[in-house]
Amino acid sequence: MKVGFYRGITALDAGGIAPYADRVISVLREYTFQGIDLKILPLASNRLLRKITSHLHDSFYLLTHPYYPHRRRPFRASTTLLGADFRGDLIHFPYQVPGRVRFRCPFIVTMHDIQELHFPEFFNPQERLRRADYYFGAIEQSARIVVSFEHVKEDLVRYFRIPEDKVAVIPVPYNACRFKELDRNSNQDIENRLRALCPYFLYPAQTWEHKNHLALIEAFERFCGESEQEIHLVCTGTQNEYFERVLKRRVDQSLQRRRIHFLGVVSEEELGWLYRHAAGVVLPTLYEAGSFPLIEAMQMGTPVICANTTSLPETIGDEAFVFDPRSRDSLIQKMRALLLDESYIARNRMNSKVRIEALQRVAIGPYYEELWHTTIARERSKND
Repeated sequence: MKVGFYRGITALDAGGIAPYADRVISVLREYTFQGIDLKILPLASNRLLRKITSHLHDSFYLLTHPYYPHRRRPFRASTTLLGADFRGDLIHFPYQVPGRVRFRCPFIVTMHDIQELHFPEFFNPQERLRRADYYFGAIEQSARIVVSFEHVKEDLVRYFRIPEDKVAVIPVPYNACRFKELDRNSNQDIENRLRALCPYFLYPAQTWEHKNHLALIEAFERFCGESEQEIHLVCTGTQNEYFERVLKRRVDQSLQRRRIHFLGVVSEEELGWLYRHAAGVVLPTLYEAGSFPLIEAMQMGTPVICANTTSLPETIGDEAFVFDPRSRDSLIQKMRALLLDESYIARNRMNSKVRIEALQRVAIGPYYEELWHTTIARERSKND
């Protein structure tokens, strides 16, 4: 059996999809599959891409980006776009692909969330229409669907009315969430640039509205007003339209603006340094299909608190380190403990150590092996 896994060119501005795909690939490369020839599908050559894109324009964008412009007519894709000479039994995409695209073999998609059904106020009508059309096409045309958590599966079954056995829950690759060790010169250079921010709370997240930066800023302002402790707030991640329209203006008007820092996208080395030196990581998101920042903070031994939403409480495993993201009082109380309560900090670190040891024992290779075998068998039986 020949299976292709396509990384595509998903970028950091698509949120956690790119790091998710890369981490899954790193695990799959090290796993020995039985009866499966796994091929990580490369992007077509630059020369070929130039020729293709000169004719297809935004149609190529359909294939390689997780969000695409609405199209009225189907686009029949050549697998040249998906790895030149691949001829196999199955293609797996670690993100949603447009349902209008047709492939030469069955395909699997990974669905990360359908948060627009929970928070429609965060999306304009055109975005909701596009996402509904996009997701329905992917769900309808795919042979199987992969999700990382049960709550996402429940949403898909409930809202899209698909059979439960079409959706497979495969955990995120916990043991691939590691940062590179810095050499002395690199570490010194980063420290020279970032040391002035200490001490600080860290929130690594793109500035989507559901990430709840506004609530964090308001809670941080109150925290600073009630405490004599010198502390900063550092936010990293892609700064999108919501940042320019709302958050930037809000920070500029804040009495604590000198303590609030939106750094944008930082390098992996810089992010690792920020995790290591943070007083604590604070994750106030209203929706999270799976949080790499939570896993990374726990793995680094950095004290971390998170919202009581979706998969976060399940991941951190202890309600003592969870807060209500809609309550400023709840958030401030946890921030105060995270900064000032040595016993709380010690228990937090111990909890993270125990949870990470448990999560890293989860091997995802066997999940993918079973998924691919059973999916190919299903598809072949349909054609018999």
